[in-house]
Amino acid sequence: MTAASVLPAADEALAQRLLPIVMADPGKAKNLAESALRDARRDGDPGREAVALRALGLVARARHDAAAAAEHLRASMTVARRHGLKVHEAEARMSHALILDDLGRPSAALKEIDRAVAELHGHRRARATMQRALILRRLGFDHQAMELYRGALRSFRSSGDQVWEARTLTNRGVLHGYRGNLKQAENDLRAAQALYNRLGMSTAAAQVEHNLGFVAAQAGDVPTALARYDRAHDRLWSTGVDAVSLLDRADLLLSVRLLPEAESAIRAAIDACTDGHLDSVLGQAHLMLARHGLAAGTPNESRDAAAAARRVFHRQGRSVWSARARVAEIAAVVALGRANRGTLRELRSVAAHLLEAGWLQPGWDALLDAAQLAVDLGELYTARELLTEAGGAAKLGPAPLRVRWWHIRARVELASGAVAESVRAATAGCARPTRIAPALAPPSCAFAAARRPRPWPGCACGWPCSTAARPPHSRGPSGAVPRRCRCRRRTRRPTRSWPGTSPSCDGSTGSWPRRPPVLSAPAGCCAGSACWRPRFAAGRGGRLAPHPTLWSCPSPRSPPR
Repeated sequence: MTAASVLPAADEALAQRLLPIVMADPGKAKNLAESALRDARRDGDPGREAVALRALGLVARARHDAAAAAEHLRASMTVARRHGLKVHEAEARMSHALILDDLGRPSAALKEIDRAVAELHGHRRARATMQRALILRRLGFDHQAMELYRGALRSFRSSGDQVWEARTLTNRGVLHGYRGNLKQAENDLRAAQALYNRLGMSTAAAQVEHNLGFVAAQAGDVPTALARYDRAHDRLWSTGVDAVSLLDRADLLLSVRLLPEAESAIRAAIDACTDGHLDSVLGQAHLMLARHGLAAGTPNESRDAAAAARRVFHRQGRSVWSARARVAEIAAVVALGRANRGTLRELRSVAAHLLEAGWLQPGWDALLDAAQLAVDLGELYTARELLTEAGGAAKLGPAPLRVRWWHIRARVELASGAVAESVRAATAGCARPTRIAPALAPPSCAFAAARRPRPWPGCACGWPCSTAARPPHSRGPSGAVPRRCRCRRRTRRPTRSWPGTSPSCDGSTGSWPRRPPVLSAPAGCCAGSACWRPRFAAGRGGRLAPHPTLWSCPSPRSPPR
């Protein structure tokens, strides 16, 4: 074993005493590290001084202050280099690499971690390898990161290093969550949480609780996600404001259209990034702000925020995140009404780049954006191709993505004139087995309700009449199109506009101000609700309208009126 694989006994004892406390109680760890630093300088012990300075750097990182962390870690490396302590320097360099990534310098972070890996051996090299995987994951190299996590995990389990095993399981669980492998993500995170609880590391366990909330949010389980976020926040308040936690919460609030609350969380995250010099998270905050602008109906602000995010990601060399920012820019262009076939081609190309990098959910989301744009441009064949490419979203994606896939499928079928297929697709979107909040599903559910066969106003026969209606968000001054009645065989026009075209309707969701009533049979029906139809009585202005108490049944056994 080389000299760079072991620490002196006294330094190892100090490191084993201080570093786990950083993850359990950063405040206590800071007091102990400052005391150890004073003692080391008084005794002239450079090894213990380097360990204490590294612990102070990790405490600063745990408190989301990247600038202070970098200062302490550089001081630790300087002390170790001056006295020829290679292992101390390599371990401080390993931690410094993560800080460089937090500061938005991923290329420098990779060079730094590679220098540390070259100097370390055994389980210490496995620790550096795990840190390298974390940097690669943030850059978007998910496949390489997953392989490094697997190798590091085998090493930690064979050496009995439970603290680093739990850290690796946490990071791998988050990676599974980003890739949409939610079952594997939850398994890894629960295993990590159990290890942290067994080791008495409450702060680290609370961070895992927040990550479990992120997985629940990816699955569309809003109540569970919010409960986990709140539990984690209650335990982590002493560590300061975490920009990543705020952005996760903002993402969840955007998904249920709580826009003022989401904007507050995003602004707080941007302030936290500025105060802590967390440039790596600042780009993600701008990207979230772009999403908020789009949902709030301010596409110009959304486009500007997305462009700012793309500039940050491009400067940092994060090509996958740049692609995500470009998708947000294109969405703003579409919302401004300036999209064309060139926009569609670019959106499809960006989606392919995301899928090739292994970012399935963002890639599927971009494909669905392209499919929706293709429908608006009248490119129905292209829209069907895009839905086929995004087919994994309907089977493997989180609940909101599955609902969206079926909604767009219904739009495609309706634009093609296949009304029955459109109704079936929209109904399938509403019937997805989810536990999401109702706000996530209005487009498909309102779409299905709007196209449910119902009697024609003014028709005396009462039977459902064949329809061909425009989908929500379709172009044109009016959503009204001809209908044909079975009994009179002549064309009439509806007196009601469709979702997305009515002045009293929220065009962003395509939902009705009031849902159309679903007609059902009274108690005692002999043949079930399918046979029932309303009888019409004279209404206001001499028009015929369904009467709430007059029903007729084709069966000989009619219920009492």
